[in-house]
Amino acid sequence: MAKYFCSVSLLALLWVKPALAQTLSLDDCIRLALQKSQRLVSAGYAVQAAAFHRQETGTLKKPTVNLRSGASFAPVTGLDPALTEGGEYVGLLEIQQPLYNGVIKPARQQAEVNLQQATVAQTRTAADIRLEVRQAYAELLRAQRQLALTQASLNDLQSYLETVRSLAHGGAAPKLDIMKVEIQLQSETITLTDLRTAAAVAMQRLLEPVGLPLDTMIAIQDSIALPGVSAPLRANPDLKEFELGIESARLEVKLAQAERLPVLSAFGNAGGWTSRNQLLESNPRHIFGYQAGIELEMPLWNWGVTTARLEQKNAALKALNADFEVLQRRLRTDFQTLQQQLRAAQEKLVLLKQSRTKAGEQYNLLLAQYAGGGASSLEVLEAHRTWLEIVLQEEQTRADRNSIQAQLLRLTGEPE
Repeated sequence: MAKYFCSVSLLALLWVKPALAQTLSLDDCIRLALQKSQRLVSAGYAVQAAAFHRQETGTLKKPTVNLRSGASFAPVTGLDPALTEGGEYVGLLEIQQPLYNGVIKPARQQAEVNLQQATVAQTRTAADIRLEVRQAYAELLRAQRQLALTQASLNDLQSYLETVRSLAHGGAAPKLDIMKVEIQLQSETITLTDLRTAAAVAMQRLLEPVGLPLDTMIAIQDSIALPGVSAPLRANPDLKEFELGIESARLEVKLAQAERLPVLSAFGNAGGWTSRNQLLESNPRHIFGYQAGIELEMPLWNWGVTTARLEQKNAALKALNADFEVLQRRLRTDFQTLQQQLRAAQEKLVLLKQSRTKAGEQYNLLLAQYAGGGASSLEVLEAHRTWLEIVLQEEQTRADRNSIQAQLLRLTGEPE
Protein backbone atom coordinates (compact mmCIF):
# COMPACT_ATOMS: atom_id res chain seq x y z
CA MET A 1 0.00 0.00 0.00
CA ALA A 2 1.36 3.41 -0.94
CA LYS A 3 2.14 6.09 1.60
CA TYR A 4 -1.11 7.70 2.78
CA PHE A 5 -2.90 9.35 -0.06
CA CYS A 6 -2.24 13.03 0.55
CA SER A 7 1.01 12.53 -1.30
CA VAL A 8 2.15 13.61 -4.76
CA SER A 9 -0.36 11.32 -6.46
CA LEU A 10 -3.22 13.14 -4.73
CA LEU A 11 -1.87 16.54 -5.67
CA ALA A 12 -1.70 15.38 -9.25
CA LEU A 13 -5.36 14.41 -9.07
CA LEU A 14 -6.32 17.78 -7.62
CA TRP A 15 -5.68 19.82 -10.71
CA VAL A 16 -6.58 17.75 -13.73
CA LYS A 17 -7.69 20.58 -15.99
CA PRO A 18 -10.52 20.08 -18.49
CA ALA A 19 -9.38 19.77 -22.07
CA LEU A 20 -8.88 23.13 -23.77
CA ALA A 21 -9.95 24.94 -20.57
CA GLN A 22 -8.47 28.37 -20.04
CA THR A 23 -6.65 28.76 -16.72
CA LEU A 24 -7.64 31.94 -14.91
CA SER A 25 -6.05 33.31 -11.77
CA LEU A 26 -8.06 35.22 -9.21
CA ASP A 27 -6.64 38.49 -10.56
CA ASP A 28 -7.67 37.45 -14.10
CA CYS A 29 -11.23 36.85 -12.94
CA ILE A 30 -11.38 40.20 -11.12
CA ARG A 31 -10.02 42.01 -14.16
CA LEU A 32 -12.60 40.39 -16.46
CA ALA A 33 -15.41 41.12 -14.02
CA LEU A 34 -14.47 44.80 -13.81
CA GLN A 35 -14.26 45.02 -17.60
CA LYS A 36 -17.59 43.32 -18.31
CA SER A 37 -19.76 44.40 -15.37
CA GLN A 38 -22.86 46.34 -16.39
CA ARG A 39 -23.09 47.59 -12.82
CA LEU A 40 -19.86 49.48 -13.37
CA VAL A 41 -21.18 50.76 -16.70
CA SER A 42 -24.25 52.11 -14.91
CA ALA A 43 -22.07 53.67 -12.19
CA GLY A 44 -19.96 55.29 -14.92
CA TYR A 45 -23.02 56.90 -16.46
CA ALA A 46 -24.01 58.19 -13.02
CA VAL A 47 -20.58 59.85 -12.76
CA GLN A 48 -21.07 61.40 -16.22
CA ALA A 49 -24.50 62.71 -15.24
CA ALA A 50 -23.04 64.26 -12.06
CA ALA A 51 -20.20 65.83 -14.06
CA PHE A 52 -22.66 67.40 -16.50
CA HIS A 53 -24.72 68.69 -13.58
CA ARG A 54 -21.61 70.33 -12.14
CA GLN A 55 -20.96 71.86 -15.55
CA GLU A 56 -24.53 73.15 -15.58
CA THR A 57 -24.28 74.79 -12.15
CA GLY A 58 -20.95 76.33 -13.17
CA THR A 59 -22.81 78.59 -15.61
CA LEU A 60 -25.27 80.04 -13.08
CA LYS A 61 -23.20 83.22 -12.62
CA LYS A 62 -22.70 83.75 -16.33
CA PRO A 63 -24.96 85.98 -18.41
CA THR A 64 -27.74 84.46 -20.47
CA VAL A 65 -28.69 85.62 -23.95
CA ASN A 66 -32.18 85.09 -25.41
CA LEU A 67 -33.97 86.11 -28.54
CA ARG A 68 -37.57 87.12 -27.96
CA SER A 69 -39.88 87.76 -30.88
CA GLY A 70 -43.57 87.67 -31.57
CA ALA A 71 -46.60 89.31 -33.07
CA SER A 72 -50.12 89.86 -31.78
CA PHE A 73 -53.34 91.41 -33.09
CA ALA A 74 -56.14 93.12 -31.18
CA PRO A 75 -59.06 95.07 -32.67
CA VAL A 76 -58.98 98.74 -31.77
CA THR A 77 -62.61 98.62 -30.67
CA GLY A 78 -62.18 95.48 -28.61
CA LEU A 79 -59.56 96.46 -26.03
CA ASP A 80 -58.14 99.75 -24.79
CA PRO A 81 -56.11 101.05 -27.75
CA ALA A 82 -53.68 102.71 -25.35
CA LEU A 83 -52.75 99.23 -24.15
CA THR A 84 -53.03 97.05 -27.19
CA GLU A 85 -52.38 99.56 -30.00
CA GLY A 86 -54.07 97.16 -32.35
CA GLY A 87 -51.43 94.51 -31.66
CA GLU A 88 -47.70 94.40 -31.14
CA TYR A 89 -44.59 93.34 -33.06
CA VAL A 90 -41.43 92.58 -31.11
CA GLY A 91 -37.98 91.28 -31.85
CA LEU A 92 -35.46 91.73 -29.03
CA LEU A 93 -32.07 90.33 -28.15
CA GLU A 94 -32.10 90.10 -24.33
CA ILE A 95 -29.16 89.72 -21.94
CA GLN A 96 -29.47 89.01 -18.22
CA GLN A 97 -26.54 88.98 -15.79
CA PRO A 98 -27.05 87.67 -12.23
CA LEU A 99 -25.49 90.02 -9.70
CA TYR A 100 -26.52 88.30 -6.48
CA ASN A 101 -28.38 85.06 -5.92
CA GLY A 102 -27.93 83.14 -2.66
CA VAL A 103 -28.85 79.87 -4.36
CA ILE A 104 -25.90 79.81 -6.76
CA LYS A 105 -23.04 79.05 -4.35
CA PRO A 106 -24.68 76.13 -2.46
CA ALA A 107 -26.01 74.76 -5.75
CA ARG A 108 -22.50 74.66 -7.20
CA GLN A 109 -21.11 73.15 -3.99
CA GLN A 110 -23.80 70.51 -4.00
CA ALA A 111 -23.08 69.61 -7.61
CA GLU A 112 -19.42 69.11 -6.72
CA VAL A 113 -20.32 66.94 -3.74
CA ASN A 114 -22.73 64.90 -5.86
CA LEU A 115 -19.94 64.26 -8.37
CA GLN A 116 -17.66 63.06 -5.59
CA GLN A 117 -20.47 60.88 -4.26
CA ALA A 118 -21.06 59.32 -7.68
CA THR A 119 -17.33 58.64 -8.02
CA VAL A 120 -17.21 56.96 -4.61
CA ALA A 121 -20.31 54.94 -5.54
CA GLN A 122 -18.43 53.74 -8.61
CA THR A 123 -15.52 52.73 -6.37
CA ARG A 124 -17.93 50.95 -4.02
CA THR A 125 -19.45 49.04 -6.92
CA ALA A 126 -15.99 47.89 -8.01
CA ALA A 127 -15.25 46.79 -4.44
CA ASP A 128 -18.51 44.81 -4.34
CA ILE A 129 -17.57 43.08 -7.59
CA ARG A 130 -14.11 42.18 -6.30
CA LEU A 131 -15.64 40.74 -3.13
CA GLU A 132 -18.17 38.71 -5.10
CA VAL A 133 -15.49 37.29 -7.41
CA ARG A 134 -13.10 36.47 -4.57
CA GLN A 135 -15.75 34.64 -2.60
CA ALA A 136 -16.92 32.73 -5.67
CA TYR A 137 -13.33 31.82 -6.56
CA ALA A 138 -12.66 30.60 -3.02
CA GLU A 139 -15.86 28.55 -3.05
CA LEU A 140 -14.98 26.94 -6.39
CA LEU A 141 -11.47 26.19 -5.14
CA ARG A 142 -12.93 24.52 -2.05
CA ALA A 143 -15.39 22.45 -4.04
CA GLN A 144 -12.78 21.27 -6.52
CA ARG A 145 -10.22 20.40 -3.84
CA GLN A 146 -12.80 18.51 -1.80
CA LEU A 147 -13.92 16.73 -4.95
CA ALA A 148 -10.35 15.71 -5.77
CA LEU A 149 -9.69 14.59 -2.20
CA THR A 150 -12.85 12.50 -2.09
CA GLN A 151 -12.01 10.94 -5.45
CA ALA A 152 -8.52 10.05 -4.18
CA SER A 153 -10.10 8.63 -1.03
CA LEU A 154 -12.40 6.47 -3.14
CA ASN A 155 -9.45 5.22 -5.18
CA ASP A 156 -7.58 4.32 -2.00
CA LEU A 157 -10.66 2.67 -0.53
CA GLN A 158 -11.09 0.65 -3.72
CA SER A 159 -7.51 -0.53 -3.40
CA TYR A 160 -8.17 -1.45 0.23
CA LEU A 161 -11.26 -3.40 -0.85
CA GLU A 162 -9.11 -5.50 -3.17
CA THR A 163 -6.80 -6.23 -0.26
CA VAL A 164 -9.74 -7.23 1.96
CA ARG A 165 -11.15 -9.51 -0.73
CA SER A 166 -7.78 -11.18 -1.20
CA LEU A 167 -7.43 -11.75 2.55
CA ALA A 168 -11.04 -12.95 2.86
CA HIS A 169 -10.67 -15.44 0.00
CA GLY A 170 -7.54 -16.78 1.68
CA GLY A 171 -9.34 -17.13 5.00
CA ALA A 172 -7.22 -14.48 6.71
CA ALA A 173 -10.16 -12.07 7.15
CA PRO A 174 -13.90 -12.50 7.61
CA LYS A 175 -16.06 -11.95 4.54
CA LEU A 176 -18.10 -9.45 6.58
CA ASP A 177 -15.17 -7.05 6.19
CA ILE A 178 -15.87 -6.93 2.45
CA MET A 179 -19.39 -5.70 3.10
CA LYS A 180 -18.15 -3.05 5.54
CA VAL A 181 -15.77 -1.64 2.96
CA GLU A 182 -18.44 -1.71 0.25
CA ILE A 183 -20.81 0.24 2.50
CA GLN A 184 -18.10 2.85 3.08
CA LEU A 185 -17.47 3.03 -0.66
CA GLN A 186 -21.17 3.59 -1.26
CA SER A 187 -21.23 6.39 1.31
CA GLU A 188 -18.23 8.18 -0.18
CA THR A 189 -19.63 7.75 -3.70
CA ILE A 190 -22.75 9.64 -2.59
CA THR A 191 -20.53 12.34 -1.10
CA LEU A 192 -18.60 12.52 -4.37
CA THR A 193 -21.84 13.02 -6.32
CA ASP A 194 -22.84 15.88 -4.05
CA LEU A 195 -19.42 17.48 -4.44
CA ARG A 196 -19.63 17.26 -8.23
CA THR A 197 -22.90 19.18 -8.08
CA ALA A 198 -21.39 21.71 -5.66
CA ALA A 199 -18.40 22.22 -7.96
CA ALA A 200 -20.66 22.76 -10.99
CA VAL A 201 -22.78 25.29 -9.09
CA ALA A 202 -19.66 27.05 -7.79
CA MET A 203 -18.32 27.28 -11.35
CA GLN A 204 -21.49 29.03 -12.54
CA ARG A 205 -21.42 31.39 -9.56
CA LEU A 206 -17.93 32.42 -10.59
CA LEU A 207 -18.69 32.71 -14.31
CA GLU A 208 -21.71 34.97 -13.71
CA PRO A 209 -19.88 37.97 -12.16
CA VAL A 210 -16.85 37.41 -14.40
CA GLY A 211 -19.16 37.93 -17.39
CA LEU A 212 -18.35 34.68 -19.23
CA PRO A 213 -21.05 32.39 -20.70
CA LEU A 214 -22.27 29.89 -18.12
CA ASP A 215 -21.21 26.97 -20.32
CA THR A 216 -17.60 28.21 -20.51
CA MET A 217 -14.95 25.74 -19.36
CA ILE A 218 -12.23 27.34 -17.25
CA ALA A 219 -9.63 26.05 -14.83
CA ILE A 220 -8.56 27.91 -11.71
CA GLN A 221 -5.29 28.03 -9.84
CA ASP A 222 -4.75 25.93 -6.73
CA SER A 223 -4.09 28.84 -4.39
CA ILE A 224 -5.36 32.32 -3.56
CA ALA A 225 -3.12 35.26 -2.68
CA LEU A 226 -5.05 38.21 -1.28
CA PRO A 227 -3.67 41.72 -0.57
CA GLY A 228 -2.99 42.75 2.99
CA VAL A 229 -5.70 44.46 5.02
CA SER A 230 -5.15 48.20 5.58
CA ALA A 231 -6.00 50.28 8.64
CA PRO A 232 -9.54 49.59 9.89
CA LEU A 233 -12.32 51.46 8.09
CA ARG A 234 -10.03 54.30 7.02
CA ALA A 235 -11.07 54.09 3.39
CA ASN A 236 -14.38 52.25 3.61
CA PRO A 237 -16.38 53.31 0.50
CA ASP A 238 -19.73 53.00 2.29
CA LEU A 239 -18.63 55.52 4.92
CA LYS A 240 -17.20 57.86 2.30
CA GLU A 241 -20.37 57.75 0.22
CA PHE A 242 -22.54 58.30 3.29
CA GLU A 243 -20.42 61.25 4.45
CA LEU A 244 -20.83 62.87 1.05
CA GLY A 245 -24.56 62.20 1.23
CA ILE A 246 -24.68 64.07 4.55
CA GLU A 247 -22.74 66.97 3.05
CA SER A 248 -25.18 67.08 0.15
CA ALA A 249 -28.07 67.17 2.64
CA ARG A 250 -26.43 70.10 4.47
CA LEU A 251 -26.27 71.97 1.20
CA GLU A 252 -29.95 71.15 0.61
CA VAL A 253 -30.66 73.01 3.85
CA LYS A 254 -28.61 75.99 2.62
CA LEU A 255 -30.51 75.96 -0.66
CA ALA A 256 -33.80 76.07 1.20
CA GLN A 257 -32.54 78.95 3.35
CA ALA A 258 -31.38 80.82 0.24
CA GLU A 259 -34.95 80.90 -1.07
CA ARG A 260 -35.59 83.72 1.43
CA LEU A 261 -32.78 85.88 0.04
CA PRO A 262 -33.25 88.61 -2.59
CA VAL A 263 -32.21 88.06 -6.21
CA LEU A 264 -30.46 90.94 -7.94
CA SER A 265 -29.68 90.95 -11.65
CA ALA A 266 -28.84 93.35 -14.44
CA PHE A 267 -30.65 93.13 -17.75
CA GLY A 268 -30.55 94.72 -21.15
CA ASN A 269 -32.16 94.23 -24.53
CA ALA A 270 -31.81 95.67 -28.01
CA GLY A 271 -34.01 95.35 -31.07
CA GLY A 272 -37.33 96.47 -32.37
CA TRP A 273 -40.65 96.86 -30.56
CA THR A 274 -43.68 98.64 -31.97
CA SER A 275 -47.43 98.47 -32.34
CA ARG A 276 -49.67 98.05 -35.37
CA ASN A 277 -51.22 101.51 -34.93
CA GLN A 278 -47.81 103.13 -34.74
CA LEU A 279 -46.85 101.53 -38.02
CA LEU A 280 -49.95 103.00 -39.63
CA GLU A 281 -49.19 106.55 -38.45
CA SER A 282 -47.41 109.02 -40.70
CA ASN A 283 -45.26 110.44 -37.91
CA PRO A 284 -41.64 109.30 -37.49
CA ARG A 285 -41.53 105.82 -36.00
CA HIS A 286 -39.28 104.99 -33.08
CA ILE A 287 -39.10 101.22 -33.53
CA PHE A 288 -35.48 100.23 -32.87
CA GLY A 289 -33.50 100.90 -29.71
CA TYR A 290 -32.23 99.39 -26.49
CA GLN A 291 -33.06 99.18 -22.81
CA ALA A 292 -30.95 98.45 -19.70
CA GLY A 293 -31.67 98.23 -16.01
CA ILE A 294 -31.37 96.41 -12.71
CA GLU A 295 -34.01 94.08 -11.33
CA LEU A 296 -34.54 93.16 -7.67
CA GLU A 297 -36.74 90.27 -6.62
CA MET A 298 -37.50 89.96 -2.90
CA PRO A 299 -39.60 87.02 -1.62
CA LEU A 300 -42.02 88.22 1.06
CA TRP A 301 -44.73 85.65 1.67
CA ASN A 302 -45.60 82.24 0.23
CA TRP A 303 -47.84 80.79 2.93
CA GLY A 304 -45.02 79.04 4.78
CA VAL A 305 -43.84 76.97 1.81
CA THR A 306 -40.18 77.92 2.34
CA THR A 307 -40.37 77.27 6.09
CA ALA A 308 -41.91 73.85 5.53
CA ARG A 309 -39.29 72.99 2.94
CA LEU A 310 -36.50 74.09 5.30
CA GLU A 311 -37.88 71.98 8.14
CA GLN A 312 -38.15 69.03 5.76
CA LYS A 313 -34.50 69.35 4.74
CA ASN A 314 -33.40 69.70 8.37
CA ALA A 315 -35.32 66.58 9.35
CA ALA A 316 -33.77 64.63 6.48
CA LEU A 317 -30.29 65.80 7.54
CA LYS A 318 -30.87 64.70 11.15
CA ALA A 319 -32.08 61.31 9.94
CA LEU A 320 -28.93 60.89 7.84
CA ASN A 321 -26.73 61.79 10.80
CA ALA A 322 -28.49 59.18 12.92
CA ASP A 323 -28.15 56.56 10.18
CA PHE A 324 -24.47 57.42 9.85
CA GLU A 325 -23.90 56.66 13.52
CA VAL A 326 -25.66 53.32 13.04
CA LEU A 327 -23.52 52.54 9.98
CA GLN A 328 -20.27 53.40 11.78
CA ARG A 329 -21.18 51.20 14.72
CA ARG A 330 -22.20 48.30 12.48
CA LEU A 331 -19.01 48.52 10.42
CA ARG A 332 -16.84 48.62 13.54
CA THR A 333 -18.66 45.57 14.86
CA ASP A 334 -18.28 43.77 11.53
CA PHE A 335 -14.57 44.55 11.45
CA GLN A 336 -13.94 43.24 14.96
CA THR A 337 -16.06 40.16 14.31
CA LEU A 338 -14.26 39.35 11.07
CA GLN A 339 -10.87 39.81 12.73
CA GLN A 340 -11.86 37.35 15.46
CA GLN A 341 -13.18 34.90 12.89
CA LEU A 342 -9.98 35.22 10.83
CA ARG A 343 -7.78 34.48 13.84
CA ALA A 344 -9.97 31.52 14.74
CA ALA A 345 -9.81 30.17 11.17
CA GLN A 346 -6.03 30.50 11.06
CA GLU A 347 -5.64 28.72 14.39
CA LYS A 348 -8.07 26.05 13.27
CA LEU A 349 -6.09 25.48 10.06
CA VAL A 350 -2.91 24.88 12.06
CA LEU A 351 -4.68 22.33 14.26
CA LEU A 352 -6.33 20.62 11.30
CA LYS A 353 -3.00 20.31 9.51
CA GLN A 354 -1.53 18.60 12.56
CA SER A 355 -4.60 16.37 12.87
CA ARG A 356 -4.42 15.47 9.18
CA THR A 357 -0.81 14.34 9.55
CA LYS A 358 -1.62 12.23 12.61
CA ALA A 359 -4.76 10.79 11.01
CA GLY A 360 -2.77 9.78 7.91
CA GLU A 361 -0.11 8.13 10.01
CA GLN A 362 -2.76 6.29 12.03
CA TYR A 363 -4.50 5.11 8.88
CA ASN A 364 -1.30 3.76 7.34
CA LEU A 365 -0.35 2.06 10.59
CA LEU A 366 -3.72 0.34 10.96
CA LEU A 367 -3.65 -0.61 7.29
CA ALA A 368 -0.33 -2.39 7.78
CA GLN A 369 -1.55 -4.01 10.99
CA TYR A 370 -4.72 -5.25 9.28
CA ALA A 371 -2.70 -6.95 6.58
CA GLY A 372 -0.81 -8.77 9.35
CA GLY A 373 -3.91 -9.55 11.37
CA GLY A 374 -3.19 -7.03 14.12
CA ALA A 375 -6.15 -4.68 13.50
CA SER A 376 -9.79 -5.01 12.52
CA SER A 377 -11.33 -3.73 9.31
CA LEU A 378 -13.63 -1.54 11.36
CA GLU A 379 -10.62 0.25 12.85
CA VAL A 380 -9.15 0.78 9.38
CA LEU A 381 -12.42 2.18 8.02
CA GLU A 382 -12.85 4.44 11.03
CA ALA A 383 -9.32 5.79 10.55
CA HIS A 384 -10.09 6.30 6.85
CA ARG A 385 -13.28 8.22 7.61
CA THR A 386 -11.48 10.32 10.21
CA TRP A 387 -8.76 11.28 7.74
CA LEU A 388 -11.28 12.19 5.04
CA GLU A 389 -13.41 14.24 7.44
CA ILE A 390 -10.34 16.16 8.60
CA VAL A 391 -9.08 17.01 5.10
CA LEU A 392 -12.55 18.06 3.95
CA GLN A 393 -12.92 20.22 7.03
CA GLU A 394 -9.49 21.69 6.38
CA GLU A 395 -10.49 22.73 2.85
CA GLN A 396 -13.74 24.24 4.15
CA THR A 397 -11.85 26.18 6.80
CA ARG A 398 -9.36 27.42 4.20
CA ALA A 399 -12.26 28.62 2.03
CA ASP A 400 -13.84 30.31 5.06
CA ARG A 401 -10.56 32.06 5.82
CA ASN A 402 -10.26 33.30 2.23
CA SER A 403 -13.85 34.56 2.33
CA ILE A 404 -13.23 36.39 5.61
CA GLN A 405 -10.09 38.01 4.19
CA ALA A 406 -12.05 39.13 1.14
CA GLN A 407 -14.72 40.66 3.38
CA LEU A 408 -12.06 42.49 5.39
CA LEU A 409 -10.58 43.89 2.20
CA ARG A 410 -14.02 45.13 1.15
CA LEU A 411 -14.66 46.56 4.61
CA THR A 412 -11.40 48.45 4.96
CA GLY A 413 -11.43 49.87 1.43
CA GLU A 414 -8.44 48.38 -0.36
CA PRO A 415 -6.53 50.65 -2.78
CA GLU A 416 -7.47 50.44 -6.44
